[in-house]
Amino acid sequence: GHDTLGLRIPRHPAALELIEALGAGVAAPSANRSGRPSPTDFSMAIAEMEGRVAAIMDGGPSRKGLESTIVRHAREALYILRPGSITPDQLAECAAEVDPELQIIVGGTPALTGEGGTAEEAGLPASPGTRYRHYAPSARIRLFINSDELDLLLAEGTGPEREIILPEGWNLPGSLASDVIRIGSLEDYAHRLYRIFADADRRKVAELLCWLPAESTATHALRDRLVRAARG
Repeated sequence: GHDTLGLRIPRHPAALELIEALGAGVAAPSANRSGRPSPTDFSMAIAEMEGRVAAIMDGGPSRKGLESTIVRHAREALYILRPGSITPDQLAECAAEVDPELQIIVGGTPALTGEGGTAEEAGLPASPGTRYRHYAPSARIRLFINSDELDLLLAEGTGPEREIILPEGWNLPGSLASDVIRIGSLEDYAHRLYRIFADADRRKVAELLCWLPAESTATHALRDRLVRAARG
């Protein structure tokens, strides 16, 4: 229902070679079913799309792990419609080279048309992957910010159908060691998130307790995916 079109130039050489060989752009959805996590390697793509498409091209594992950043240029500003692997700070640095006056607006939505009216007012999503519970595994996702919040969740009990995503350096009782998935840097977390979701579904994990990092421009996309996955 929008009057706009999103355009993307992929970074991967195989995708660029495919487009060059075709001599035209490609209109195609992502390799995931609606609402599901995006595949970040070939095995995940096969699990999601086998039998649903004629062919799948193996380009190796994703470099970033999270989807692209979607922006719209309107009213002398760049609106981030969907946060992604390119951060607001990186966008601002690039935009400054083109127009020092150009603002970067996070979380806002520009008018759909010159007549005004936002996507929300028109009952439309601002962009793909922004409207409802999205990028989610079958497992229930519960978020915690600090050890106190985690203790409250753990007080409800644990078992083989629950797993915990925890930063390196956080300690838990030894009895819980087998239930913990350790992540290193924020980049590592973002890169592995959808693989963790897929593995949890394969093992039929009922609940994932996921650490939610503090809000910053560096964590904007990661927090967005975690919060969306946790929506009931």
